[in-house]
Amino acid sequence: MRPSKRFLANRPFGKSSQHKSLLVTYSPVFIGRTLSDSYESDYIYVHGPEMIRVSKFYKESKEGKFVSFMDKDVRTLYDSFRKGAKESNNGPCLGWRESFTKPYQWLHYNETLLRAKNFGSGLVSHGLYPSSETFIGIYSQNCPEWILTEQAAYCYSMVIVPLYDTLGPDACAYIIKQTEISVVVCDDDAKCNLILDKAPRCLKKLIVIRETRPATNQRARNRGVEIIRFEDVEKLGASKDNPEVVRPFLDNYSCRTITRNTL
Repeated sequence: MRPSKRFLANRPFGKSSQHKSLLVTYSPVFIGRTLSDSYESDYIYVHGPEMIRVSKFYKESKEGKFVSFMDKDVRTLYDSFRKGAKESNNGPCLGWRESFTKPYQWLHYNETLLRAKNFGSGLVSHGLYPSSETFIGIYSQNCPEWILTEQAAYCYSMVIVPLYDTLGPDACAYIIKQTEISVVVCDDDAKCNLILDKAPRCLKKLIVIRETRPATNQRARNRGVEIIRFEDVEKLGASKDNPEVVRPFLDNYSCRTITRNTL
């Protein structure tokens, strides 16, 4: 059995729990204390009958001033990745290895950002509209292409929708149908076939990270689904004169995660 890739990511501010195997190496500023057993030591009461409590560690909160952003240059997840590139001086960003005995390979921030922009441009060239109403499915283990897809979506104000094995094919098909996903990024042949088992009519393209079998390609064609290689979408995007980026607004969604409890 071929060992799965192990994946690391240097990221500027914490990320959602969907990336369980990522290692966060750039942390927010440490406030200089540990959490106590009693939460009462973490707040103070504002004078008045309402018994309003405010943080003890941000003194201006007593005056009704609160923290909106961790950094003046970072307002969205689109901004945060670029902040990481700046703070690290184009340091190593995405790391992976083919097996436990092989060394990690790394993509630096600027290369990651360029590839993400090219992939996003490729998605636009394949008919996806740059908008927070456009959803892209990702059905893959952690790998550099997962993050490239995520950042590509943010470059064009699109929303990612993670799919995962524990949902099962019926739930994945339901999510694709409910969110009207036309494109899903898959990492291997097996996941492509699981999607094809219950593929709703809205699904038009599967973008594959690894090669798929000829039988899978034919099966997709029989269902009206086009299979495209991830690298080909990148190359197409790099060759097209699409907008540089369509930046998201503060009130745009970045990710829609649907669990068994919300189905």
